[in-house]
Amino acid sequence: MTTLALAIAARDIIGTGGGLRVAGGRFNSREPYEAEEAQLGVADRGEFLGTVADAPAPYRGADVFALPADYETWGLVCMEALACGVPVVMSRVGCAEEVIVAGETGQIVGYDAQEIAGAIGALTTDTTTLATVRRHARTMAERYAWSTISRDYERVALAVRAPAHV
Repeated sequence: MTTLALAIAARDIIGTGGGLRVAGGRFNSREPYEAEEAQLGVADRGEFLGTVADAPAPYRGADVFALPADYETWGLVCMEALACGVPVVMSRVGCAEEVIVAGETGQIVGYDAQEIAGAIGALTTDTTTLATVRRHARTMAERYAWSTISRDYERVALAVRAPAHV
């Protein structure tokens, strides 16, 4: 099952209250998603945005960002979502184990639509839970902000450059 098929299946389990927006890719990536959606027989169940110039735009209004991928290097999109205060439901790839704390910043899930839907449901059950998770998501992303990372690199560089005391 593809990532898109998993996302659509999870959305269907959640029900009509859930929406699905797919963004990203190089050039205009809407066509492959729309073709797969038609092949799966689930036309018009998702909104395919293609390449988006304003990275935070797709996260605005989203309750959860889901990335049920079977491969991901680090997970820049995961970090973008967290930085926008959006909890992440993600399979155990890339940065997932570094930045996703179960119930605090999101949920790590298996490659299973039922599990994905359950994790989304648990994070969005009530507005208080969602607000708390949003705050934690943003705080986690701040640990990886360039200002923080550059200070860490500077400390390492200065420590290496410092003369050894013999």
